[in-house]
Amino acid sequence: MRHARLCAALRALTEREAALAPRVHRLLDTVLACVPREPAAMDQQEAWALLALLRALPFTERRTVWRDARTGEQQLMTARARRVARRFRLQAAVRRRLDMKET
Repeated sequence: MRHARLCAALRALTEREAALAPRVHRLLDTVLACVPREPAAMDQQEAWALLALLRALPFTERRTVWRDARTGEQQLMTARARRVARRFRLQAAVRRRLDMKET
């Protein structure tokens, strides 16, 4: 179900952002070709897809998304907690930029 929602959101993205269409089609054919059985694998697939889309954005937009994700960084966490939080904020910033709903 979650995999289908992600694929549908990516197909809708190709209609809104024509420049990202080749990357989205490549993702659908490779990374998202099989449906993962475990939730952790789905999380990893989603993260790969969002990072690939971030990489496909022009540099200035990519830099803006990275800066948006860096806001609110706290130093009172362990290094691992900061890394996980940063990854979560980056994925949320990419979703906001591409106007994709949470899957």
